Amino acid sequence: MANLGNFGSYAQGTVASLWSLGALFFLYATLLGQRRQIDQQESQLEQQRLQFGAEQKRQKLENEQQEKQFQFQQNAMQLQNFGTSFFQLLQIFSQIITDLIDYRQVPINMKERQTITYERRQCFTLWYILLKEGFRDAALEDIANVKIPTSKAEEHLVNVQENPPKGPLPTPRTDERIIKLYYKAFYEPRQELLGHYFRIMYHIVKFVDSSSVLQTYEEKRRYVSLLRAQLSAHELLLLFYNGISTKAIKFKPLIEKYGLLEHLDRRLLLDESHSHFYKASAYK
Repeated sequence: MANLGNFGSYAQGTVASLWSLGALFFLYATLLGQRRQIDQQESQLEQQRLQFGAEQKRQKLENEQQEKQFQFQQNAMQLQNFGTSFFQLLQIFSQIITDLIDYRQVPINMKERQTITYERRQCFTLWYILLKEGFRDAALEDIANVKIPTSKAEEHLVNVQENPPKGPLPTPRTDERIIKLYYKAFYEPRQELLGHYFRIMYHIVKFVDSSSVLQTYEEKRRYVSLLRAQLSAHELLLLFYNGISTKAIKFKPLIEKYGLLEHLDRRLLLDESHSHFYKASAYK
């Protein structure tokens, strides 16, 4: 009986050990399964993270492409609107020229005079002839001796009379202040016609210059050149002298900036020395 008791104790201990070992294996298997499950979850999370990252990049790329497309469409629309407005201004400018009309009376004989009508661009030919005919030394000397409506010019004339300079004075034909006064006397009777013409021309160039749609100087110059290409030789001549007048203080820098006098025939100037009234860029 004692042996049986010892065997029972031995069997009980052995079974208990086996159960403990089994429980250990079961726990290990459970942990191993959990670890595999965690690894799978981590792998799935990594794949999801990579997919999410790829989706973000794709979405970002699509957004950038859409933004570029939208910006391109906006720029195209703005450029189209700018072009429409620009050519409307050119049309108004052309209409102003179409509406120009002026007259000149010429003698037929001792008693009779004939009225000649000038229309459209013929008016600039007439005005050039009149500007050229009036450019005489006697007329310029009269202008030089009248009270000049600018204090600096008045001081200059006073100083000339009271304090003669050592060097030679510029002749009336080459003195820019005298030429400005001469053009002013020519301009005032024709202000209604010439004023409207040059104001529209200035606004066209200013419209191009201040545009944010045209981002480079070359783009702006191409549009200004469309205006310049429409100007006749005598229009350029009148633009030259109008540009140095007090009426064109804001216009002259734009004339020089965009080379509006590039095609000016300087032989038509009242005096070729007048070309220095502008910077060299005005002729390029």
